[in-house]
Amino acid sequence: MSSYMVYLPVVLGVGVCIVFWLLDRSAFSVRGVSPSYISAVALLFSLYGGLMAKEVWGKLSRIEVIITTETSALRSMLRVAEAVDPYGRFDIDRKVTR
Repeated sequence: MSSYMVYLPVVLGVGVCIVFWLLDRSAFSVRGVSPSYISAVALLFSLYGGLMAKEVWGKLSRIEVIITTETSALRSMLRVAEAVDPYGRFDIDRKVTR
């Protein structure tokens, strides 16, 4: 999900407000809003929020797996380096923490 998708509900909300404001000034003014329209908008917003939360949760899970794998690989590399050359570990440790 792209970063601009986070602002989509705000942009759509402002757009709807502007459209209703312009309609109120025209010959097609809105005299009232049916409750069924409000429930439809609430349903769409809840679906959008749920899908966005699912996407963020999935990305966080994948990132956590990647970070854990990289950390494990770095620890293994440091253990091998220490076993081969106990004094060479500091060179690798310095390069890894850079």
